[in-house]
Amino acid sequence: MSLLQQTARVEIRTNRPVYTLDERITVTLTLANESAHALRLGFESAQRYDLLVFRAERMVWRWSENKLFAQVPGRLTLGPGDSRAFEQVIWAKSLGRGEYDVIAFLTTAPPLHGETSFAIR
Repeated sequence: MSLLQQTARVEIRTNRPVYTLDERITVTLTLANESAHALRLGFESAQRYDLLVFRAERMVWRWSENKLFAQVPGRLTLGPGDSRAFEQVIWAKSLGRGEYDVIAFLTTAPPLHGETSFAIR
């Protein structure tokens, strides 16, 4: 486990566990610095995170698909105890009924990730 993985906590959650087809799913990826020192993260492009949605172990949706990101390195610094949240909305009707797993990750090296699940009825 890298030092980054030891000092940073990543949490992913949805605003509810079950949705209907006409609802929006809000996915929040939160990064928290649990160390007593500033946490400096480097990114190789303007992209900071990505979300992947799976149904029966098959990827059915990816936030970054068909998006372009400036190929400019960037940084994010979190002070001790600070956190940063990234939020994305997915329309349930774009996925259809079923059980889903979400993997969200920061595009750092190494990537920091979290997972959660939800259902659409």
